Amino acid sequence: MARISPISEAGQSRLKVRKNRRVTLHYRVTLSSGEEFDSSGPNSPLEIVCGRGETIQGLEKRILGMSSGEKKEFIVPPEEAFGPRDETLMKKIPTTELPMDVSPKLGNRVPFRDKGTQLMGRIVDVKTSTVVADFNHPLAGMPLHYEVKILQVAEAIPEQLAS
Repeated sequence: MARISPISEAGQSRLKVRKNRRVTLHYRVTLSSGEEFDSSGPNSPLEIVCGRGETIQGLEKRILGMSSGEKKEFIVPPEEAFGPRDETLMKKIPTTELPMDVSPKLGNRVPFRDKGTQLMGRIVDVKTSTVVADFNHPLAGMPLHYEVKILQVAEAIPEQLAS
């Protein structure tokens, strides 16, 4: 039987990001306008098991091969983030069909059931007897500008790979 030795901390720091490795990183995401959309914050890094779909595909794809301490800036296109805008997700809804707790005002959130799936949209136009609600993800169609710093790369433990 082969003897398995634990990987030292020094060995861990040389690991590169690849599928099924646990990655701890700091990130900052901005829109093309420069507006910050999200960040990990100084005390709350993101931890993922790469390749498991725990974050957007474009982020996972672009950190492959990085090591602890590396920094990188990149742009994730909409197709690898929240998808392109889909005009079929713009729905005209009679105001009489709005839930009682939703008033027909710009920006209000409105639920909608489509083929058994509950969607949440935002009212983007108001007419006399109808509203238009956008059920696209708010970031659909937008490229996302990332700044990342890899803090640690480690082998995932079996429990992290089991689910």
